[in-house]
Amino acid sequence: MKNQNGVTLVTMIVMVIVIAIIASVSIMGGVSVLREAKGNVAEENLATVKAVVSREAAKASTGGVLTPANATFYGIENARLEGIRYDVTGNPEQVIQNIGDDWYLLDEDALEEMGVEYANEEYVVNYKLNVVIPLSSVENIHEQIEMYNNQ
Repeated sequence: MKNQNGVTLVTMIVMVIVIAIIASVSIMGGVSVLREAKGNVAEENLATVKAVVSREAAKASTGGVLTPANATFYGIENARLEGIRYDVTGNPEQVIQNIGDDWYLLDEDALEEMGVEYANEEYVVNYKLNVVIPLSSVENIHEQIEMYNNQ
């Protein structure tokens, strides 16, 4: 019998399986790196927003005493936001109302003014109470605001 050189069907199937395994491991590794990077950006943005709000809160609280009253309140004051409220039977209902005096909605434009880039998040802040609430972290922003207002 002659010695035949060539690729058998079994060899080709094994090669395809090995290549598929290598590709899937590489893709999964890349996806996890991207998720981690997005999380880091979100944490960095939150830290930046908290720092700016703290700075402006300090300016507002010492206005006229140590510094001139030149605090900059970024965002839309008393903006209308929607939230979810549960009635006595436990059924959710949508609520659209103003967030209240002294509360500001930081949208993309306000965040850009503050120096926060690549923000896929909106925040509700109160400069007098020095509070920052990311909207994605709460189901009912109105209840959260009431909690801070009642403290």
